[in-house]
Amino acid sequence: MEAPLDAAVVDPTELFADDSSDDVEERIDQAEAALHAMIYQNEAQLRILLANSIRRDLTDDSIPARQNRRLPLIEAALAPVRRRLPEAEYEQLCAALALIFGTESMIVFRDVLGIDPDAARTIKSWAVRALVRAALQDAISITAE
Repeated sequence: MEAPLDAAVVDPTELFADDSSDDVEERIDQAEAALHAMIYQNEAQLRILLANSIRRDLTDDSIPARQNRRLPLIEAALAPVRRRLPEAEYEQLCAALALIFGTESMIVFRDVLGIDPDAARTIKSWAVRALVRAALQDAISITAE
């Protein structure tokens, strides 16, 4: 079930192949939009995978862990500013963005909040941009000290 989903995820290199921009807010929004579209187009399969993942026995190594489709997109989007962020802040930003990217956020928007995919995308766009902006502002503050 997972193989078609891997094929459906946009390759980060392809996503940014023709993008020479260093506008990281725009790039992170573009990456989230690509994953958002894939998730809502493959919702049924992703719900099954998530349910199986939740039921997985953490002590049983014969069952593979979940795939990490979001981090490569996040890292590719942040590439233009990677060197401007201290390691701890970069990892913190990636982790915060990972909460917004992915199946789990779709579950929150659809099941918990009852928000349709278009409205969810608008909220996620605002959130990923705000996180990037805050991280970059913090990096400037750290550098100025």
